[in-house]
Amino acid sequence: MKKSTRQTIIFYLKYLKQFKGYTLLSAFFITLAVGLQMAFPALFGWFIDTLVNGADTLDSSIVVQNLLKILVVIVSVDVMNHISWRVLIYSIIRLQSKGMREITNECFEFLHQHSYRFFSDNFTGSLVKKVGRMTRAFETITDIVFFELAGIGIKLVISI
Repeated sequence: MKKSTRQTIIFYLKYLKQFKGYTLLSAFFITLAVGLQMAFPALFGWFIDTLVNGADTLDSSIVVQNLLKILVVIVSVDVMNHISWRVLIYSIIRLQSKGMREITNECFEFLHQHSYRFFSDNFTGSLVKKVGRMTRAFETITDIVFFELAGIGIKLVISI
């Protein structure tokens, strides 16, 4: 890993630690959402098994009651899954917006500490553009970490 990449990751981790509440909330709800999402095949398998095994029995009212109970469980899991995703997205948005604000402030404070000669030698627009890239990269990296890498890791752990 290049030195600059390591420094950038450490820089971004500082802001994830600064907003630890939103980071932990996001980690919890991505785990919950992915776990609930992975429960659907098992729940539908349970529904189909009950339906197939119930075809052999003579009392269809018991089968219908069991199927309704399973449908209530499926709907409950689906509602909890939607709530988990909504809370996750809310916490990610808050984490990213606060982190991006702090990153922008820190970068501009760092730029303001330079001398007049630094600004006369460098085009100011390019400096502002670099700060914007640094800020937007935080958003992109947190999206990739939470929505792709964490999701894959959680699915891998649950499936083992």
